[in-house]
Amino acid sequence: MQASTPTGCFFTDTTVILSEILREHIARLEKFKKDVNFHNVPCFITDSIKQECDTKIENTVNFLGNITRESIAMALEDSRKNRRVPIESPMTSEDIIALEELFSLLHKATRATLQLTSPIQIVEEWAITFLGEILERGTEINISQFLVELVKKLLSLAGSIQDPYDELITFERSFVKKINIVVDASIVDSLRGLGIHEPDATHIACATSHSIRSGQRSVFVTFDYGSILSKKNDIKNALNQICCDPLYAIYHLTP
Repeated sequence: MQASTPTGCFFTDTTVILSEILREHIARLEKFKKDVNFHNVPCFITDSIKQECDTKIENTVNFLGNITRESIAMALEDSRKNRRVPIESPMTSEDIIALEELFSLLHKATRATLQLTSPIQIVEEWAITFLGEILERGTEINISQFLVELVKKLLSLAGSIQDPYDELITFERSFVKKINIVVDASIVDSLRGLGIHEPDATHIACATSHSIRSGQRSVFVTFDYGSILSKKNDIKNALNQICCDPLYAIYHLTP
């Protein structure tokens, strides 16, 4: 039996772009990119998606560079004051316990504001592993010395986010290309009526508007199970717009 040739295009959601940048959902995205390249399927990112990604990446990098560093320094200093331990004394396991409380708060803050928790998790894992190894070796390190190493890690992590983002979006050197779409407001309204909130309604409406004007089938590819994929049948029935996980995307373009 001869395999069917996929016809149509993909529109990528913010969750797909950010997962690629942060190296999340690796197996699913590798299959998706392989499908895109093997079948030469156009894969688009709209202005609305780019704007949302720009904001989240910028906020995350700023959060890492400012709030995280300042919060860690403050938490350690406050802990020392409460324990009446000189600020210049070598760090101990009690300082690690103080960081445990802080990172718990930072995780809550990132979920509520940035929705990107993996960078904070990376900082947490690095900090505790780094200090743990110092203590195991019996080596002394004070808070000032630790903060110097922390800044190095934060700068490296910020670069590991911004650089691949520029490669993927700014310079279009990977699997997605930017596209300008004039969105049909009535489609946005229909999606809102289905309980799809902004900016998701505009994101999906771009794919639907493109399909209507070009006569080309489109698939909106997302990892957002809570807000989008939970309503994928409603969206399909109302607008004939397919929304799916990247793992299954190519099969929705096969006749």
